[in-house]
Amino acid sequence: MRIFDILHLLAAQQIIKGEHLANELNVSTRTIRTDLKELDTFLSEHGATIKSLKGTGYKLEIWLKHYMSAVTRYKATSKICAKFLRLMDYH
Repeated sequence: MRIFDILHLLAAQQIIKGEHLANELNVSTRTIRTDLKELDTFLSEHGATIKSLKGTGYKLEIWLKHYMSAVTRYKATSKICAKFLRLMDYH
């Protein structure tokens, strides 16, 4: 799906031009702008955004607050899993 391809390309580079995205995905720059708007709407609900840098390109930004929340949840889940696995080893 093209939206996921765009997200992958954004995540792989600091800044990427719309023309580069369009060429990579064989679509028009207008299609890229439409897809970026749709992707940004989704990402903004999940702790990230796509910044448009006039004359430079686009940049994926992940909000630290959401990132830290995810890390905290991961660490908590890992501790719970570790405790469970230790319990399972004893029985």
